[in-house]
Amino acid sequence: MEEYETIEHDMIHIKDYFKNYKFGIQERLSKLYFLNNMNTNMINDSNDLLKQSKEKLVEIKDKGKECDKFIFDISTKFFNIENETEHEKNNVKHLQEKINKKKLELDELTKQGDLYNEYETLNMKYKNVSQAIENTLNKISDLKKELEKKINYNYDELEVYREKLMSRTRRLSVIQYEKYIEDLYEFYKKMAQKILKLFNVEIYTKNENYKINILIVRSDKNELKMEIVNGRLENIKGLGNEHKEEYYKKINDPRFVIFNFLFNK
Repeated sequence: MEEYETIEHDMIHIKDYFKNYKFGIQERLSKLYFLNNMNTNMINDSNDLLKQSKEKLVEIKDKGKECDKFIFDISTKFFNIENETEHEKNNVKHLQEKINKKKLELDELTKQGDLYNEYETLNMKYKNVSQAIENTLNKISDLKKELEKKINYNYDELEVYREKLMSRTRRLSVIQYEKYIEDLYEFYKKMAQKILKLFNVEIYTKNENYKINILIVRSDKNELKMEIVNGRLENIKGLGNEHKEEYYKKINDPRFVIFNFLFNK
């Protein structure tokens, strides 16, 4: 912009210069012709001098016209140049506006580029963290599978061991129950003999698989009924006291029930 302003200033200066130059040329030519005529011997009188002066003045005017034309042509060219310069100034102004606009766009793109770089960095960190989490989950999955294998293996071992224990327990239970039945039978057999002698009572027993029913009838016709299922005293009738019957069920020993029935008339 400063360059175009300098050109414009130079054009104005040149116009003034040509005006002054034109006037100076006319003045100098007039003086030169006048002095030449003054020194020329060919001019004999004032009429010849006037005539020659007129002719020279016409010549000078012609030269002035040529200078005017030359100056006009130069002025026209400078005018055209000035118009072109103004046009270029406008173009430069528009170009500067475009440059400023592009600069803003470039700044925005630079910011977006920085944001993109930041996004790429964060995305890379996210991928690394995601990969670490995935690796951890895979390790957890592997450990879980290994643990399930061990649990299943231990469970199978425990199941086998439990079956062995249950089988052994069943065998012991059968043996204990058979021994219990045998002892109970011997007790009732011996006790029945003594009870029959001492208390004049009658005892009836009935054995059905794992169930024993006992009926004791006193001389006064009062009856005591007991039911033993799988070695456990389940039902008692004839004591006349529900609390006692529940208590003897918890003790789970028919002998106490019989003694209570015989000695509490």
